[in-house]
Amino acid sequence: MDNDALLAGRVLSKYKDVTSGYQAVTPRPHYGVLNTRNDDVVFLRLQSGGSICLSPNSRTVFADGYRVNGIKISSSSTCPAGQ
Repeated sequence: MDNDALLAGRVLSKYKDVTSGYQAVTPRPHYGVLNTRNDDVVFLRLQSGGSICLSPNSRTVFADGYRVNGIKISSSSTCPAGQ
């Protein structure tokens, strides 16, 4: 979601399938990611390198300095240590 969509509660993209690799996403400034899954984690690949893991039913908001260019849904119920 971009910031305006996030504030208004409008969803811009949805991903639902557990995947073995990352799905490409369009990087956007000022957006939030909400993991609505109850038992699965979501990995967000950063354009600058590395990734962020979102636990089930959690969210994060990104500012200008970060861009997500991939998403992977894992059937794991917990994030790896250190993520």
